[in-house]
Amino acid sequence: MQQFYLFMEKKMVFLNLTFLSTLEIFKEIPVCDIPNAIKCLKGRTKTFEEGERIYSYSENISEAGIILSGGVFLNQIQLSGKNTLLKEFSKGEMFGATLCAEETQRNNLIFTANTKAEILFLKLPNGSVQHRCSCNYKMIIMENLFKIVSKEINQMNKKIQILSQVTLREKLMMYFDFLSQEQNSKAVQLNLTREHLADYINAERSAVSRELSRMQKENIISIEKKKVTLLCC
Repeated sequence: MQQFYLFMEKKMVFLNLTFLSTLEIFKEIPVCDIPNAIKCLKGRTKTFEEGERIYSYSENISEAGIILSGGVFLNQIQLSGKNTLLKEFSKGEMFGATLCAEETQRNNLIFTANTKAEILFLKLPNGSVQHRCSCNYKMIIMENLFKIVSKEINQMNKKIQILSQVTLREKLMMYFDFLSQEQNSKAVQLNLTREHLADYINAERSAVSRELSRMQKENIISIEKKKVTLLCC
């Protein structure tokens, strides 16, 4: 396992180079040069406890985060106070990239740790002089960033399609169908609890549980813990 130590905020931080080399943001960058790219992007790490807010929704976001361990939720707080889960990010994924270029505040979006999480923060290249990247791999990083943002936008489009469905069953089936396409299997593994699934499709947990039970009785799906198998198509 390749590794290196980076001096961040007056302390030495251990980073796993083997793991970092698998991340999309560093794709096509030689492993030996990843430390220089991280320094150029003013990398820093921070650990968050479960439920702790990562980005304050009252401040502008200037850094994207890469999850080194744990996971992150992106939630939207509506005017009514209702909390809607927009997306779950897992180890190795980047979050916040689409917000870094915005100068306006996004007061209704909150990133929180869904478990204890270690995050690597990077100041991504954008139009401001302060955040310009001067390393030799600037163009590669920009290309990789474009791909990451494109995937994030695609995920948001899927979320819009799910929420546009009329009935709760239609929302659930579209969500399962998207997972089936992503996992290339009729038996899909859920990363969300039923509570978080209900938040994601903007429904009550009790209603989701009842509908899942009905769908199972009608042999539309089968459920085993967090595995859902599509039986109807």
